[in-house]
Amino acid sequence: MQFFRKYTPYLYLIVFGAIGGLGFSPTYFVPLTLASYAGFYWILNSHIMPCGTVKAAFSGWLYATFYFISNLWWTGNALLVEDNPFIWALPLAIVGFPALLAGFISVISVAYNFCLKIFQIQSERTKYTLGNALLFSGLLTSTEWMRGHMFTGFPWNLPGYVWSWNLDILQILAVFGPYTLSLLTVLIAPLFVNLLYFP
Repeated sequence: MQFFRKYTPYLYLIVFGAIGGLGFSPTYFVPLTLASYAGFYWILNSHIMPCGTVKAAFSGWLYATFYFISNLWWTGNALLVEDNPFIWALPLAIVGFPALLAGFISVISVAYNFCLKIFQIQSERTKYTLGNALLFSGLLTSTEWMRGHMFTGFPWNLPGYVWSWNLDILQILAVFGPYTLSLLTVLIAPLFVNLLYFP
């Protein structure tokens, strides 16, 4: 029983990561992507952090790997052509590439854990605050910026892209750009969790 209690948070991270891609094209189940971010925030705060650096990095990486698999699986389609000699690379495209991108979120997971320790944010009351929601959302959005600019950049499926079905919301892009819309999108999730804990 203790074994399951110990590893259940990691199972949650996998599940929350896996549903994260369902808010993007072509399904646009936006509530599931928001639930994914909310679940990530909740698991980190209530079941994992504060913790050691390795545990923080692994937690972020695990969530992000399944998150990117769920919204970038289609990159493997390029290898699904007849008599393709590189078909062996299909697992690398579907799993390897997302696992590599997950390194960005792994970094912010470590940074978030560091902030919780430095500012001694350890109780439920101090973890579920507006400031902490802004910290989490800001760090997560900053990794999206890094992903879009570092190593030639890969700005696919930013959180703000979940609103691609709604042209009215997309008008924000004309003034503030995709990263501000992504920040506002992510921020919805921790604010909702905060309200559940302290309405």
